[in-house]
Amino acid sequence: MNNNVLDRHPLFETVKKHATSGNFLAVIICNLISLGASCLLFGTVFSVLIDLSELFSSPLSGINSYFFFAVFGILGLMFIATIVISLLLTLKLLSVRRFFKGKNNNPNGLSAIIKLQKIYYILGGIASVVSVLSAIIFMFSSFIPEEEASAIIPLLFFVLPIYLAEIGGMIVLYYFSFKSIKTTVNYAINAVNDTAEGKVSVFLQVLSIIGIVSAASLVLSSIFIFVIAFIFFALLTMQDTIFLSVFFSVMFLPFALLLKSLWPLIFVAVPTLISSICYVKLLFGFKKDMEKAKIEHAQIQQQIAALEAQNAVAAEESISE
Repeated sequence: MNNNVLDRHPLFETVKKHATSGNFLAVIICNLISLGASCLLFGTVFSVLIDLSELFSSPLSGINSYFFFAVFGILGLMFIATIVISLLLTLKLLSVRRFFKGKNNNPNGLSAIIKLQKIYYILGGIASVVSVLSAIIFMFSSFIPEEEASAIIPLLFFVLPIYLAEIGGMIVLYYFSFKSIKTTVNYAINAVNDTAEGKVSVFLQVLSIIGIVSAASLVLSSIFIFVIAFIFFALLTMQDTIFLSVFFSVMFLPFALLLKSLWPLIFVAVPTLISSICYVKLLFGFKKDMEKAKIEHAQIQQQIAALEAQNAVAAEESISE
């Protein structure tokens, strides 16, 4: 073991400390579980939509039916692409961990994360725009008769700016989210290269805290769905008459469909919450440790500069002699 303080690299060591930590590993594992559960959730939601289209054929008849499934197909393809990108991102996190563990020689994992995040947010932005526009078109085409379509044109002048503002807000949020991630990851890349430049984005810290709140809300929602479904299942099994059985069956139908479509949500929500908590701990811990590492790095650089100056003076003196 080398005890020479001048040979230490506190910036690099700080990145290594957090990249090999249990929190970082927990983020990777929870992301993988969440991705698998998300695929299952997408499948159950699609199955319920097929059931609904068969049960209520009139609202989805004709052109609206084709439009509905075309949009859902586009969003489905974008969902698959997003899952692939998310999987690649998670594997890159694993690659970064393996690099700092000395198990691979690829130092480009962090820079690859920036590129993948960019693709991820572009896909997310497109999906958001398609979703909002599709909702507008489907709503008007489903509930407004063709002969009254001209009457909604004045209304569009009031409605469209609201939806356009929503789309614009999403795009701005995605842009600043990506920019904050890029700033923070570049900070880590510079640290790996023994350069004390950059910072942990405050915007990213705020987003990470909001992420915990959102994930906690998702967990509560998924638990609520299961509790309501359990209550109605229990009531349904207690009926003695055909009338009450049919009555409760009709009442339970929306909850049955909800349960059928959203039962995997708990397997998405819980890992997401755990991952969000670990991510916040990583982010704030990394920022705190980097502040200490930068001070130590500056002190080491001063000592190295002083030692080099002494060596230069000694060399000049030896030459003059």
